[in-house]
Amino acid sequence: MPPEIIPENQPPAPPPTGDPQRTQGKTLTCECCGSKLDRHGNLLRRGDLAKQMIDAEDTIDKLRKSLAKAEEAASALRQEIDALKSQIPSTTERKSLWQREA
Repeated sequence: MPPEIIPENQPPAPPPTGDPQRTQGKTLTCECCGSKLDRHGNLLRRGDLAKQMIDAEDTIDKLRKSLAKAEEAASALRQEIDALKSQIPSTTERKSLWQREA
């Protein structure tokens, strides 16, 4: 029997998508975060792990901001230390222990 030839005027038929009863009204659960999605991928309910990940991201952002402030403060203190060190008179001549005043 010769193979079927599709006429050039007609586009090929789309492949069957499965049982229509199976996809209607069903929700999906993300295996990663436990979120519930509708059949189109829209979020219905956020999972506990997803909530924890969002909270962790917020905590990381707060810590990064706090670290940036601490680095700015440390930089300002380093500049102040350098300024105070420059005010200390330098002693180029070293005296022996016996020549120092008591």
